[in-house]
Amino acid sequence: MTVTLVAEFCVLAAFSVGWELTGGRPGSTAQLLLIAALAVAMGIQSAAVRQLGGMSTTYLTGTLTAVVAELATRDRKPGLARSLGVLAAIVSGAVVGGLVGRARPGLAR
Repeated sequence: MTVTLVAEFCVLAAFSVGWELTGGRPGSTAQLLLIAALAVAMGIQSAAVRQLGGMSTTYLTGTLTAVVAELATRDRKPGLARSLGVLAAIVSGAVVGGLVGRARPGLAR
């Protein structure tokens, strides 16, 4: 657990250094790298929380982590199809919301 959390800290520290080096205004490539670093840190954090057992992260992150863990380890548990459906619904809603927000920005106020 400690090693996992130290790894997360290192990734977050690297993100912070990258952010400061760009003056808080990263270009497109730097932006992509910084987002990727945060995604890695989030994944590490989710793995650490799963090691604790009984605790949960946010619903979406926890669901995503559980689905990926089940698919990667081939350890299928009841409810996998439901969890995949929940993730599909959340992603679909986000896409539709983004498209509506882009087409009709006044609705997002």
